[in-house]
Amino acid sequence: AAFAVFPPWLQPLVECRCALHKRKLAVGMKVTETFWREHQVLPGRTHPHMAMTTGPTGGYILSGVMTSQVLQHKPSGRSHAEED
Repeated sequence: AAFAVFPPWLQPLVECRCALHKRKLAVGMKVTETFWREHQVLPGRTHPHMAMTTGPTGGYILSGVMTSQVLQHKPSGRSHAEED
């Protein structure tokens, strides 16, 4: 089954992705940023507008596909940081 996680912070999401990958609980995972950037396009020079603010829509998405290991996985009650 496909899944998606949407937190506003990148670091916990990357840690989650690493834990899922290490335990082989998901495949095809991808982290994407949801911040929309307007770009100025002129001949020979294209760049994002510099006067932008972050609003409530900023964040990141971790998406992927759960493996059959998810059904067999038994959480240990410890955080993945303690297991490393």
